[in-house]
Amino acid sequence: MSARKEIERLIQKKQQEIADLKRQTEHAETYIQALQDTLKRIPIDPMDGHGTQPTLRAGTDLWHVQDIIRKAGRPLHIDQIIPELSKVTGKQYTGTKRNGLIGSLGKYARTGKVFTRPGGNIFGIIEINMAVMPGVGAPDEVAENNT
Repeated sequence: MSARKEIERLIQKKQQEIADLKRQTEHAETYIQALQDTLKRIPIDPMDGHGTQPTLRAGTDLWHVQDIIRKAGRPLHIDQIIPELSKVTGKQYTGTKRNGLIGSLGKYARTGKVFTRPGGNIFGIIEINMAVMPGVGAPDEVAENNT
């Protein structure tokens, strides 16, 4: 075989190797993307050390709410939180201000950061991690307990 033909054969062989490696790279990148998409759907577990909980700025309403719930040691209904928060801050929480507070707590709960929301307008903190507030259940449970 001539030198020219030998070199052409080696070039073709290397090009085939490159094409195979490109396909393997594409498959690997697709696999990584699928894993990343799956990871986005799994809530962050604050106990595993990978996710860090945000620190609320001291003195803010949410910081005070976190402290109120921590002291209670259990999730609280917003109607229990607001009087305590008013005592601490000296502010009134009615109408828009109340709804804004509920919205902020809800956003943290939905994203799995700092707060939990075990029931309607019931907020806890992740570090306590209780499922429901004792004595408060779904409307059907409350109706059954009252009969």
